[in-house]
Amino acid sequence: MAAEGRSEVSIHTFYAEHYETIDAGGALGTFHRITHRSLERGLRKKKFSRVLEVGANKGEHVQFVRHDFDSYVLSDFRLPAEEIASLNDPRFTYRQADVQHLPFDDNSFDRTVVTCVLHHTSHPGLAASEIRRVTAPGGVMSILLPCDPGLAYRAAWKNSSGRALRKRGVVDPYLVHAEEHPQHFAGLAAHLRAAFAQDSVTVRWWPLPVPTWNLNLYTVWHVVKSQD
Repeated sequence: MAAEGRSEVSIHTFYAEHYETIDAGGALGTFHRITHRSLERGLRKKKFSRVLEVGANKGEHVQFVRHDFDSYVLSDFRLPAEEIASLNDPRFTYRQADVQHLPFDDNSFDRTVVTCVLHHTSHPGLAASEIRRVTAPGGVMSILLPCDPGLAYRAAWKNSSGRALRKRGVVDPYLVHAEEHPQHFAGLAAHLRAAFAQDSVTVRWWPLPVPTWNLNLYTVWHVVKSQD
């Protein structure tokens, strides 16, 4: 019976039943707002004509974007277009898309925003290559990478999402997390370094300006695609 309970609350139902009130709400919601702002740091005065957001969910990140743009495509593999109809702005469109097989032409976007995606993927190297492929030369890729399974990250998760899931009767929150985050930070960072070897890469660590994933909660990668 316990095994059945664990299988019912998995990655397939986590976002539908728990994400908005646990990960996007309360104290953890405050943390998520910090991560969204981090992705936009230093970009306020710029303009990116064509923007793609990967893993957009219901468009939570849009409110934090301060730079100018002409078009903004929100993509996610699980949600229908009507989920973001409330944006009510003709510059926004929605596309259902898998980051590992993006349905866009090469060099289609001036900026690609990857809010919280790569640790969910089966093939992160392929995903990183796809992100780079659809970004135009000179374009910017902004990627959020949680420092999971670092000590600080796991401690924070245990006392936030983990505790909230247990209160809701989830038998094994760690199994839910393992299904939601199958990729390891060090492996993901290696894939990003390989995919962006020709590009200009800046990595910011939070909350400590020390390049160690055991003491930080997340990193933000800003990558400028080479002109070659």
